[in-house]
Amino acid sequence: MRFQSLFLLLVAIAPYGALAGPMLMDKAVLPGMAKRYDADAAYSNAISKREAIDADAAYSNAISKREVDADAAYSNAIHRREDADAAYSNAISKREVDADAAYSNAIHRREDADAAYSNAISK
Repeated sequence: MRFQSLFLLLVAIAPYGALAGPMLMDKAVLPGMAKRYDADAAYSNAISKREAIDADAAYSNAISKREVDADAAYSNAIHRREDADAAYSNAISKREVDADAAYSNAIHRREDADAAYSNAISK
């Protein structure tokens, strides 16, 4: 009889227990789930920020590398231009030296010819 009354008591309380279950879920489980979602969102935001920072750093590094490469290319172009200017200057100097030497040789030949002519007249 005792078990029967206990059973009847449980049957009588069961509908209230069915209502109490979701209320307990709301009080206990849902806040924990909300905290978990907040943690997931915070983690996701942290990853997004890190990726954005990494992307910015990569972009900045690419710009720096591009500027360094451009500076190096510009510097190399300047050196090549200076080399070309030096080569041009050397060519002009060599041409002038060669022209001066040719002129000097022509003068000596003329003097030799004049001397030969003078000697021929003297004989």
